[in-house]
Amino acid sequence: MGHAELRDLTRVFGDVVAVDHVDLSMADGEFVVLVGPSGCGKTTTLRMIAGLETVSSGQILIDGSDVTNAPPRARDIAMVFQSYALYPHMTVARNLSYHLRLRRRPKHEINERVQRIAAALDIEALLDRRPAQLSGGQRQRVALGRAIIREPTLFLMDEPLSNLDAKLRVQTRAEIVALQRRLGVTTVYVTHDQTEAMTMGSKIVVMKDGRVQQIDSPARVYSDPANTFVAQFIGSPAMNLVQVELVPDGDPVRLRSPGGWSVDVPEPLAGRLRATAPERALVMGVRPEDLHLASDPDSGGLPFEVVVIENLGHEVLIDGTVGEHGPRAVVRAGTGLLDRLRPGDRIQVRPDWPRVRFFSANDGSAVVLDQHGLRQRDEVTVR
Repeated sequence: MGHAELRDLTRVFGDVVAVDHVDLSMADGEFVVLVGPSGCGKTTTLRMIAGLETVSSGQILIDGSDVTNAPPRARDIAMVFQSYALYPHMTVARNLSYHLRLRRRPKHEINERVQRIAAALDIEALLDRRPAQLSGGQRQRVALGRAIIREPTLFLMDEPLSNLDAKLRVQTRAEIVALQRRLGVTTVYVTHDQTEAMTMGSKIVVMKDGRVQQIDSPARVYSDPANTFVAQFIGSPAMNLVQVELVPDGDPVRLRSPGGWSVDVPEPLAGRLRATAPERALVMGVRPEDLHLASDPDSGGLPFEVVVIENLGHEVLIDGTVGEHGPRAVVRAGTGLLDRLRPGDRIQVRPDWPRVRFFSANDGSAVVLDQHGLRQRDEVTVR
């Protein structure tokens, strides 16, 4: 096992800052996922850790040693690429054993380790085949095995599942997680798929435009996003965001929309909102599963017009607008509503108020709501 640390890591290409002052600590055995849209800097960060990309400024430490300027072979890392990168003229067994043979390990040790890794990845029957005779999923397992057999301090994986079909991708990601936990090797995994990030990582690093937006556990990134970008990037469907204006005068406290509707806020949330400055512009965020259809039209919900109803079998996604010509929103509900709702229906939805989040209307950063009222987070990045 090993630990790694990035200190103020920056990579500049001409006038473009690809990675902007990234700080990240990875503990022994952690599965760290770098996630974000294309061009956010996640792969460049991984390549700098691997020594395949020059560092403009900052430091990379592996097990306490500064490897910022060290060549890849001196870093004790193993990397799995999106393209598998197998030697086409070699059998699976020789692909697996390649690095051990370069190191002139004893033949009995090489054979023992090849058999052990092949058994762990369920590729024992493929050892005499060449890559061209394998499926995409089998090639990816061989690529993983070739990295694992080296027993490195650090695994680096650059979107290794993107070439697989949907079913195989789900199966292989579960295998990777199980294998990583069994081996206990610190792993850095790059993906643009937020579902992969949520299901695989013990720590998620959300990136945008070269900067870290949030570092936290999957559960915290989902339930307590650091800003509106994280709120909408993580989660499928994304968190619903609605512009509101806080009107704390009087009783009860009210949130008013530019679209003309308003909603009363129940206690104890109202008391916390009341402690803030009046007429404050906010963005209210609520996950689709935390919006419920109001059974009573006078129950104090948000006006909602149904646009599309998506039947997913086990649940229904109701896509619509909040208020007349308002922002789009999605409600996650049970299939029992299929016979009751039609596109064009005007209903009310009620937020699960304790799970509602608020963001600044100015810069999108999360606002902390506690007994002292609303305040912005001191830092966007959460560790």
